[in-house]
Amino acid sequence: MTPPRLAVLLLAVIACLMALAGIAGVVVGVVYAEWLYSLLPPVLIDAAAVGGAATASGIVVLLLAGIHGLGAIGLARREPRALTPVAVLAAAMSLLAIGWAAAALVSAASGSGPPAAMVPAGIGLGLLALAYAWLAGWVIGQRQPPGDRS
Repeated sequence: MTPPRLAVLLLAVIACLMALAGIAGVVVGVVYAEWLYSLLPPVLIDAAAVGGAATASGIVVLLLAGIHGLGAIGLARREPRALTPVAVLAAAMSLLAIGWAAAALVSAASGSGPPAAMVPAGIGLGLLALAYAWLAGWVIGQRQPPGDRS
């Protein structure tokens, strides 16, 4: 197994970006819950619940960042046991990115979101889905049949 630098770089960059987003989510949830609450239309929940949701989301994104980082390390070290988890991660993230891209583009088309923000987001998420799909395909191609240790 010879990992292309692009596969390792892709996972490492995404891990760093997700770590920053996760930290931002935790900070917003803990420190700026009132501000975040003020941005919402009238809702039946309080600012503490909004802050808790932002904090929990930030923690989940931090966990995803860690998983991406571990995948990058596993590929960089040419660890065969990393192939299956990285393939599953990349395939799942590709499907999620497709869904998010579609949601962004539908929001732009329906007028429920600002097209100036939603169209670039949809395009970027579509490209991210392609990158994850490439990664999943590459990793799946590296798998050896059971019993073949050549």
